[in-house]
Amino acid sequence: MKMIVPVIMAVFFTVSMVNGVQQPNQEGTGKVPQALYELYSWPDAKGGEWDFSILYNTSRQKAVSEVFSRKTSLKGLNKLEGRISELAPGSKIIWLGELTTSDRHKVKGSEKLGYPPDAIVDQVKQFAAARNIEVLGPFKSSTQ
Repeated sequence: MKMIVPVIMAVFFTVSMVNGVQQPNQEGTGKVPQALYELYSWPDAKGGEWDFSILYNTSRQKAVSEVFSRKTSLKGLNKLEGRISELAPGSKIIWLGELTTSDRHKVKGSEKLGYPPDAIVDQVKQFAAARNIEVLGPFKSSTQ
């Protein structure tokens, strides 16, 4: 029995490392350990450009204040690409176009969330793919 516990712990650690769970940062890379992120997008208030927010994926619903926070919002495609460059290879990004309540109604204050034109979506996906980062989505509902 004493031998089984260390073996189980070693297997769990190995599986965790392979799956990217709490994978330690490689020294000198400056990259955040690979993880799952949420990407939100909305048109700039002045028109023409798009704004973005990348947040860690968690089990809870994000608040409007988190998505649109000045601390996390990224003004324009160049800022988004800069943030994606900071992510570790193997990370995944889920592109979400809305915040909804448990009964699938849009959360008040999140109405401006949406997806940019396909050309911008393709550019973001290609940029991420070149860095071994997968972008899942956008997931367009029948109302978008």
